[in-house]
Amino acid sequence: MDSRNFPLPTSALLSVAKRFLRDDEGFIITIELILIATIVGIGSIVGLTTLRNAINSELADVSDAIESMEWGDDDSRAPSSAPAAANSCISYSVPPTDEA
Repeated sequence: MDSRNFPLPTSALLSVAKRFLRDDEGFIITIELILIATIVGIGSIVGLTTLRNAINSELADVSDAIESMEWGDDDSRAPSSAPAAANSCISYSVPPTDEA
């Protein structure tokens, strides 16, 4: 293609470019939206990190509680005359009462 067949209107392009460079309408709103989006993004990252740490802590506590349970695998601890519930994983202890 020869550029002589399609002349570029330089004066029209220059006027559009100048008008585009002078136009600052909406610039402040765009900066404000970018600032708000940045604050929301950072806040959500911090919030999700805190939530992750809290969930990990709770799951570690549950893991420790399950690990510390007596599962009743060792039958040598319970006497042979003990009921079957004595070997269960849940044990209840009743505090002594002061009935006098």
